[in-house]
Amino acid sequence: FALFEVPKPTKPPSGGGGGGGVSPVKPESPISYDEKGILTTDSEGIVAHSIVVGASDGVASLLVPAGVKALDKDGKPLSEITLTPLASDKMPVVPSGALFKFAGYVYEAGPDGATFDPAITLTFNLPEDDWNALDPDTNDFKVKWYNEVTEQWEDVPTTISKSTKSITAKITHFSIFALFTEPVTTTPPVDIDIPTTPPGDEKPPAGEFP
Repeated sequence: FALFEVPKPTKPPSGGGGGGGVSPVKPESPISYDEKGILTTDSEGIVAHSIVVGASDGVASLLVPAGVKALDKDGKPLSEITLTPLASDKMPVVPSGALFKFAGYVYEAGPDGATFDPAITLTFNLPEDDWNALDPDTNDFKVKWYNEVTEQWEDVPTTISKSTKSITAKITHFSIFALFTEPVTTTPPVDIDIPTTPPGDEKPPAGEFP
């Protein structure tokens, strides 16, 4: 009798239960820099790798995600960015009588005139003592940029996280940015006068009362 060799079962590839053994690609972590960061872009200024640039005081930082178009003032691909704290006496003046007050943090993001599409993130991570001293229960935090043309401080879209004691702002261009506080405004209740009418089955008295 002829003997036939029974083929042995093949072992399935490891690491993929029904998915062909392909692991999902994890997003790359941003490259961290202090004060000055290097951007890797293509010929159109599209950022190839996310970076984070932290200011020297350890409070403010800039996040430039991959995929953002970063251009300099001449419309050319941006190669580097900086984030530098400014002394309070070097910052543009706050108008007298303004509702907002300087919260003690001001930075110059450079190079001046750089633009980003979509917006990148400027974050303030405040020390607990400073956070409490600014009284977040009665004050709102506002990030503003200084417009040299109008000589005015203008609002930037701002998000506040009380759990992490941080403030984030979305910015589309570089300038001087500062953190301010404004008193929390509450809308007072509105009193509405509801006219009273007699019941439908009763008529108002006519003539003199007995």
